[in-house]
Amino acid sequence: MNRFGKSLPIWGISSVALITVPILCAALATIMLEALLVGYEPASINTMLPGWTYASATVMKICLVAAIVAAVIALVNLARRRWCAVPEPATKVASDYRQERTPNPANISANVIPIRGLLSVALPPLAPLVGALAVVIAQTLVDKPDAASMNFISRSGVLVMLAWITTSMILGVLAQLKRERPHSLSMFGVVMSACLIGLFWYWQFYKLGFDQDRWAAP
Repeated sequence: MNRFGKSLPIWGISSVALITVPILCAALATIMLEALLVGYEPASINTMLPGWTYASATVMKICLVAAIVAAVIALVNLARRRWCAVPEPATKVASDYRQERTPNPANISANVIPIRGLLSVALPPLAPLVGALAVVIAQTLVDKPDAASMNFISRSGVLVMLAWITTSMILGVLAQLKRERPHSLSMFGVVMSACLIGLFWYWQFYKLGFDQDRWAAP
């Protein structure tokens, strides 16, 4: 564990954020759509925007699993620091003091906040809210909503969510290339985003005619 990991319980914070942020974003997105979405007939959001609804539910499920994994990692790191701590020697020789005064590039890089790594984990939970904003914007481009236009609106929200998650994965890859510490944080974000992208493509939430009963229409 590097110095940044010791000074900040990053995995514990990530676990809590991956649980609370998706729930808050889903609630805000639902309130926004209930207030601003105008359908062609009285219906629930799930009926009017099935693609966006199921895509948002998938994001929440993956974030919940990721939160559990992050909590396990936090507990393992805590146990390792407590049980495997090596006591410092009572006396130090002159060479030890010289080494402490000499800057170490590895230690300097360890103290830098891993912005890209943090963003790679923080962006996916925001995807439902970003998708809801895209839905509201896409709705303004339609004069008289009907079934076809609602499919277009739902698809627009899902595609924006997919682009948002892809950006998160790219940031995680850049963090790996820049050797941001801890390396496991950005890799965690890359895996989470890759799982979401794979599920989006597999279930075809973005496809026109997506229906929760028939699934994606041929």
